[in-house]
Amino acid sequence: MIGGLPRSRFGLKNMNTIRNPKCVRLWCWLVLLAMVGAAGVGCQPEGGRKLSGKWRLDAKQSLAGRMGQGGANSNDAAGIDAPKTGGADGEFQTDSEVTLTFRSNGELETVTHTGTIDSTKSGTWRLVSFDAEKTTAVVACTLNGQVTEHAIEWLDKDSIKMTPPNMAGLTMKLIFRRAN
Repeated sequence: MIGGLPRSRFGLKNMNTIRNPKCVRLWCWLVLLAMVGAAGVGCQPEGGRKLSGKWRLDAKQSLAGRMGQGGANSNDAAGIDAPKTGGADGEFQTDSEVTLTFRSNGELETVTHTGTIDSTKSGTWRLVSFDAEKTTAVVACTLNGQVTEHAIEWLDKDSIKMTPPNMAGLTMKLIFRRAN
């Protein structure tokens, strides 16, 4: 004990720790670890950073309405049976909600509430490719053990167009807006 302070395991004999080689090494490791941790947060590719966040199906993109239009984009296998009424713009309106949450740590959460569908799925995602010039990307999503790849097109910084990864068999691309 020196001056009422116990001797530490690093062999400190006084409060002037900068001269102790063991303490200097400890501080160097701590600073290095902090720098690696800080760099790890920003190491995600540009496309991954742009995609990270919560996305909601655009209000004008009624999923049930799109399904009810028939034709090549129709997908009766999706099982969407929502009440439809004509909207002001002649579009179908419904109380549907589809949200996709791409977390920066690679986690993916999808929530679908429309008609008879009420599901929440969790999985993972990873950026396969990103073209900054064309503002397009391809992501691989894993939900319920099934891996699918999806093309994403950025319409602007808060809007994307893609096929939702949580709706197996759906081929039409829908517009999603960044949620606040």
